[in-house]
Amino acid sequence: QKKATTNKKEGKVEAQGRDGNDDSNKKSTSRAMKMMFQMDAKEMSEKLKEDPNYVPTLEDQIEDQRQKKVAELKASGQTGTKITPETFAAWRERKIQRRAAESKKKEEDTK
Repeated sequence: QKKATTNKKEGKVEAQGRDGNDDSNKKSTSRAMKMMFQMDAKEMSEKLKEDPNYVPTLEDQIEDQRQKKVAELKASGQTGTKITPETFAAWRERKIQRRAAESKKKEEDTK
């Protein structure tokens, strides 16, 4: 019975996966991993956009809009609505009434 242990001479695992111990396929740490560990999110996104192969995605556009909105709110000093049990209850009641009105309207439209 042979265990799947490391080869003591080379330090390689005997039970090999698809690429096995083919070290030629493995490069150093990827550029993305280096960026992730060395930069904050804003710096990382700016560096990524400088890449000539970069193609902006919908997620990138949404995140940019979100970041702009957050920056605007911070600059204006607004902190948003404070949520208390009273404000939550009022919001919930408005939501329940709105949904009831919408479902009633849909019922009338289907008749």
